[in-house]
Amino acid sequence: MLQKIKRRILIEKELFSISDLSKSNQKSIIENNKTIFDQIRHKHQSYVKDISSPEMAMSLELANFIMEYCLKNKPKYLLDLGSGFSSYIFRLYQKNDPTGNVVVFSVDDNDDWLEKTKTFLIDEELSTDNLINLNTLINTNHNNYFDFILLDLNFIEVRKDYIKYTADLLKMNGVAIIDDVHKVEFLREVKKISNQNNLKLTNIRKKTIDCFGRFAIALNK
Repeated sequence: MLQKIKRRILIEKELFSISDLSKSNQKSIIENNKTIFDQIRHKHQSYVKDISSPEMAMSLELANFIMEYCLKNKPKYLLDLGSGFSSYIFRLYQKNDPTGNVVVFSVDDNDDWLEKTKTFLIDEELSTDNLINLNTLINTNHNNYFDFILLDLNFIEVRKDYIKYTADLLKMNGVAIIDDVHKVEFLREVKKISNQNNLKLTNIRKKTIDCFGRFAIALNK
């Protein structure tokens, strides 16, 4: 108990200087797109039961936040760096975009998991275009290409090595969402790299925190 309180205090200290995202407009966006958010909720329930687990899969809170962001800001080039339920969210947004111009890349460093994601997307009748291995992405030039990225690759011990790389992939004014910054050591690494590269962070804890205490942070280029 004391350890949990100590870590909570450390997190609050690290987040203190980072601007907090207002909750404005969230309700109206969800209400105006109720069918999509109901679909996400039901699909997430089955996903954490049949494919992954609640503590390993992307949280419903983060899934809703990402769909809300996409519906509001309409990014055109998207990357989920760490495939899974996020691939479903990005490609559901793609499928429902009336312009038909949204491009999604789903990337993973585990080929077996990538194949599992592909099967899931096929079952959901969603696109499997640009479903690629991490090394394939690295060996092509996509710097300054993406409007919106989710960094949820592997465990944080690996993920921390891709924070700067993720920022390089963003267009100017692009946004990356970095998950699992409830782990204070990882949050400190995100802050350090952001400071070194003149990147802005936004606290989205209130919008993305789940029952396990996990939450994400937004990185703005």
